[in-house]
Amino acid sequence: MASKQELIARLRELLEQSDAEQHTDAVETIKEAYEALVSHEQQTADHASPDTEATEPAAETAPEAVPLENAKAQDEDDRQFKRLIDAFNQKVNDVQRERTRQEQENLAAKKAVMDELRQLVTGEENIGSAFQRFTELAEKWKGIGPVPQNAYRDLQRDYGHLRDEFFYHIRIYKELRDHDLKKNT
Repeated sequence: MASKQELIARLRELLEQSDAEQHTDAVETIKEAYEALVSHEQQTADHASPDTEATEPAAETAPEAVPLENAKAQDEDDRQFKRLIDAFNQKVNDVQRERTRQEQENLAAKKAVMDELRQLVTGEENIGSAFQRFTELAEKWKGIGPVPQNAYRDLQRDYGHLRDEFFYHIRIYKELRDHDLKKNT
């Protein structure tokens, strides 16, 4: 079993890594090991004290890990470990908030592309410039990053509908142009 100092050193190493979310499971394992170690120390201390031996039955039980958040800090190592866990949790939360903010910005950007595509579908009659603008919008759409999962399906459905509508209108314009060419020749 690792000592408190070894677990603190491992946690400090993980905290210094750039991508905190990848190390969440490792930190959780270290936290569980630390909690078990603290619980074992408390149980050992309880069995060693003469007052508790007379009042408690002699039944042997496995040490039950006390959650770190609920445990009272016994020494400087416990306080330091709690600070490191709090710093790690803060780092993970910051990463998640940044990702959420970026996804919201991407959602707004994709909605703006869809608005431009709507205007293109309803307003452009020149097939060449319409295709060129459509290609630009499609590249812009692909270049935008991920969006929130709860909006993804609706966004993709609406975008697909707009694309279908664009090609429908282009086909109609092309048929009208071809019909005019036949009629005029």
